[in-house]
Amino acid sequence: MAKVYEKRNGVGVYSSNVPYLRTTGSFYEVGYDIGKTFSDRIKGYWNESELMKQILIPYAATDNGRKYIESSLGICKSAFPQYIQQLQGISDGSGLLFEDCFLLILGTEIKSVLYSKELDTNMGCTDVYANNPKCKVIAHNEVSTYKID
Repeated sequence: MAKVYEKRNGVGVYSSNVPYLRTTGSFYEVGYDIGKTFSDRIKGYWNESELMKQILIPYAATDNGRKYIESSLGICKSAFPQYIQQLQGISDGSGLLFEDCFLLILGTEIKSVLYSKELDTNMGCTDVYANNPKCKVIAHNEVSTYKID
């Protein structure tokens, strides 16, 4: 089902440093493939990120943090149920708890709540759309911090 393409003697190339996953299926199945394929990277980020250790995990352990996260999850379940299905797949595929995966994607929002400062508008996710007869691509990267560790 899932395949990661890496540069090997010029064949199947996108980048030797940035693996490429091509997968299909339901929202959950695509999420599972993402989680399974990138499990080491996801867990590595969780374990080594200073943002996680110093800000997000401690905040999530507070009453205000739990209320904020539960409220955010409720809104996401209502407005974006497919995204929650995909995130559940990522959780199951990577072996990281769903709550921890959800916390990963709330980094920027939690920092803005805690520090009440304007966010850096030069930082964020990137979306790529291409639609022509030879190439159809929808791609997205998730940038959850100001600095990728």
